[in-house]
Amino acid sequence: MQLNLSAAILFASVAIIVLGIVISRIIQIKPHCPECGSEELVETSRETLGSRKIETLGSGTPAGGSIRLQLDFEVTQRCKKCDAIFKRKFSETQ
Repeated sequence: MQLNLSAAILFASVAIIVLGIVISRIIQIKPHCPECGSEELVETSRETLGSRKIETLGSGTPAGGSIRLQLDFEVTQRCKKCDAIFKRKFSETQ
């Protein structure tokens, strides 16, 4: 009985984590033009501003953690609808 309860709790935990990942991928906020609000943008340039190492707990290395690289970018974009040119900064984890 105790084993079934533990398995059910583990299954529910994994299901919640997977659901959260799927929802976050679906709902990703798309960049938009600050002038007209259009999401039809063209990236004209991308500059890497910096990078840093992120160590997380969990699996991945023999010690139980994983090492990820986070990159900071500044991107210049042009709106296809109103031709506005603007820059935005964001981070990407790899």
